[in-house]
Amino acid sequence: MAIRQRDVGSPVVCRHCHRVLLPVPVRQAPASASTAEAAVRSYKNCPHCAERILEAARKCRYCDEPLNKAPDGDSEGQTSPEQQVSNQAIADDARKIEFVYRVSTSQWDNFFKYLVCLIVATLAAGVYLIPTLRPYASIVFGSVLIIDFIVIFLIYFGTRSSRCLVGPDRVELHAGVFTRQIDWISLASIQDMQLRQGFIQRALNIGTIMIKSMDETTPLLELYQIPKAGKIFCYIQEQVSRLRRLPR
Repeated sequence: MAIRQRDVGSPVVCRHCHRVLLPVPVRQAPASASTAEAAVRSYKNCPHCAERILEAARKCRYCDEPLNKAPDGDSEGQTSPEQQVSNQAIADDARKIEFVYRVSTSQWDNFFKYLVCLIVATLAAGVYLIPTLRPYASIVFGSVLIIDFIVIFLIYFGTRSSRCLVGPDRVELHAGVFTRQIDWISLASIQDMQLRQGFIQRALNIGTIMIKSMDETTPLLELYQIPKAGKIFCYIQEQVSRLRRLPR
């Protein structure tokens, strides 16, 4: 028999046998896909801001903090020391390829310093010619030589530690023997450049490049007495012109 819409959920009397039939249960509409998906979703509290977020979320949508890192800074998936060394080696190789020029301050800048050390050692050797000081000549001369070697060592490695790295998009200046200081500027921020070379410096192919930039931290960068100064100066000019021609 046909069941009218108004009879749904109430007892029904059959027209033919006059029996009372049980109420017809109301059929529930199937849950939508979004409702079913929401039902199986689980939530958690963000460890950084305590907001309610999905369990599978990788980044909090309230504080934008990554969720693979605990509040104390310990990450869930830490890489092994071997993987860290490998990643560092790859980064170092990429960094080496990135820079076109890697030069240090020329040792010619220390010529007179080395000459003074040589003169001091020569004068110390003259102690052997003084009869009254001859018994102590070896001690005096040896002490002067040791001091000279220490001074020369510090001068040499102090100069070698001042390195200039020039790439297609930036210039870096590394300085320091026992400590490290790195100054860098973007080539796109360069306003003006100047190359300083004397007669002897031109003959030795060294020079000082003064770079003025719009960088607030490093408005002036001095590449002091570097070799290949002319080539590096022209290279920086070309790269600055190229960056200024690029569409923004």
